[in-house]
Amino acid sequence: VLRGTPLIVLLNLLAERKISAVPLVDETGVVVGLYSKGDAVRLTRHENMFESLDEPAYGFKEEVVVCARSDTLRVVIDRIRVHRTRLLVCVDGHRRVEGIVTISDVLRFLLMLDGDDVQGHGHGGG
Repeated sequence: VLRGTPLIVLLNLLAERKISAVPLVDETGVVVGLYSKGDAVRLTRHENMFESLDEPAYGFKEEVVVCARSDTLRVVIDRIRVHRTRLLVCVDGHRRVEGIVTISDVLRFLLMLDGDDVQGHGHGGG
């Protein structure tokens, strides 16, 4: 989503798509921030919240932890652990968003591997 998008649009996007965060990009598509449910919750503490819904989003994280499509699972897990985050924004060589990898995605993948092992299809079965 383009940085400067009205707050109400971001809130609707989070709710409608049932997602926990959305990357914010500049005019060239480079990731510059991340707006999350946590940011929305913090917003509710402000008295003038309803007055600012049509204004550009503020209070978002400007430090975005990223990964590349070529990163190994170990690298992804280490970044999640070291940065104490629940998600990484996957970017290309120009820091343009390609997707998001969440800790839930990693856990689902690991459980899928474990299921293969149990059935004798993985490297542990056999």
